[in-house]
Amino acid sequence: MHLRALFAGLAVAAAFLLVPNAHAQEARDCSRVDWQAVGYQDAEQRGSPADATSWVEQHQRTCVDVVGVDEAAYEAGFIQGLTAFCMPRRAFDLARAGQTYVGWCPADQAEAFALGLRDGRRVRMAESVATTVRQEERRQQWREREQRERLRQQQVDRARDRVANTAMSGASLSDLLFNQGDRGWDDTMRETRTQRRIAEVRAEDAALAEAVVAEDLEALRAELGDRYGAW
Repeated sequence: MHLRALFAGLAVAAAFLLVPNAHAQEARDCSRVDWQAVGYQDAEQRGSPADATSWVEQHQRTCVDVVGVDEAAYEAGFIQGLTAFCMPRRAFDLARAGQTYVGWCPADQAEAFALGLRDGRRVRMAESVATTVRQEERRQQWREREQRERLRQQQVDRARDRVANTAMSGASLSDLLFNQGDRGWDDTMRETRTQRRIAEVRAEDAALAEAVVAEDLEALRAELGDRYGAW
């Protein structure tokens, strides 16, 4: 089947840009090129985006001889390479990495390839949620540490003020240690305790959310089993 006929009328979109290899950009004697191997490599590495037929033209422009590209050999290799590209694991890895491929695969591979894309998207979403939740838990832990440090510093500053006031007023050590009339300090303590409790609750929520998403991800891993190998 001619490559141009193979892709005629095919609507294709690719979220990753696919271009011929660097070797196709250099002037060369095309009569000495193994065009079946080139076609195989182009398809095996990049699949079949909408501009697949233009790859032949790009190769053709590099030829310094009159023979040019052996299109029949290139197309034969391209179909073989496309078979190698359209593997479920390739689809899974592409989707899990956040890439999208909506192209052409041989009929006997198309369904499994589409399934690999779907499962890769599911795993990417689950992993993305898990990452977001872990980041939020770390932020909550950091806020709680900051809150404890602020409280400690406030206690130190307040103690220094009391020492200074005691020295100036001649109050006793008992007044310094057991003075219950510092309303400002009492208000600060109540506000601090409230803020700490809020931080603790948020940290607990974040930890629970992390446990839930980890369980969901593990369930997805069990569902897929070794369909796409280790991931």
